Amino acid sequence: MSPKYTAAIVGCGAIGHAHMDGYNLVDEVEVIAVADPVDAARERYVQEYGQLQGYDTVEQLLAEARPDIVSVCTWHGLHPQPTIAAAEAGVRAVICEKPMAIGMGAADSMVDACAASGTKLVISHQRRFTPGWERGRELMREGVVGDPVLVTNKVAEGLTNWGTHSIDGSRFVLGDPQPQWVMGAVERRTNRYERNTAIEDACLGLLQFEGGVQLLIQSDLMREGATAGSFQIQGTEGMLHVSEARVRLLNVQSQGWQDVPLSAEREQISGIGGNTNAAQVREL
Repeated sequence: MSPKYTAAIVGCGAIGHAHMDGYNLVDEVEVIAVADPVDAARERYVQEYGQLQGYDTVEQLLAEARPDIVSVCTWHGLHPQPTIAAAEAGVRAVICEKPMAIGMGAADSMVDACAASGTKLVISHQRRFTPGWERGRELMREGVVGDPVLVTNKVAEGLTNWGTHSIDGSRFVLGDPQPQWVMGAVERRTNRYERNTAIEDACLGLLQFEGGVQLLIQSDLMREGATAGSFQIQGTEGMLHVSEARVRLLNVQSQGWQDVPLSAEREQISGIGGNTNAAQVREL
């Protein structure tokens, strides 16, 4: 099958490799170019994958390669500029890595630029396409735990780093309800940074969605049990523990915690790259 669309990747680090792994599984898309200002990273990337044109600026890539899709795989402080540039160049879609930005102003500017140009903007929460999260969403639709009451997240490595995954996963499994209110507290006592961005040492949040279900966010409050992609849902008739590669159910019928079969074996499931990123591209 001949590719219908062309794509370009901005940022040749680990996340840029994950996006390439996903594109390589989609016959309809061909990656034709990459951009990275670091010569060594860009040249190594081109050598690894071949048949790519390398550029040191996003502007040059957009002007010469003219891709249909752009993956923004830089660190989050640099997400707005290439996203806005791609939109203004008229690309059909931008897949921007999470977190979207480090402030609402920057995020709004990205949304506005893409809306003005008719560019589809996708934030790369590719874990939505993992078998565990998908099965969790199905089970919630089936009402296996009754009405959801409370979802608990326990993460580490910063709220905008790991926390965005589990918060997004909680919304996804619940059916993407809209938030009604949020309250929280952050603590910063050290000189902690995450990819050149000052972040909190700890965070506690409580959020209520429409329908009354609440989400408790615990970020960097404890390391034990902290993960990027798992969460627990408490309902009126049971509990559900969801991760990318495992779903466990507790209700009257299960007679104790029970593993729910998934569409793939646990060792074959990855939260990033490969099939998950490929599914995200196909969703476009």
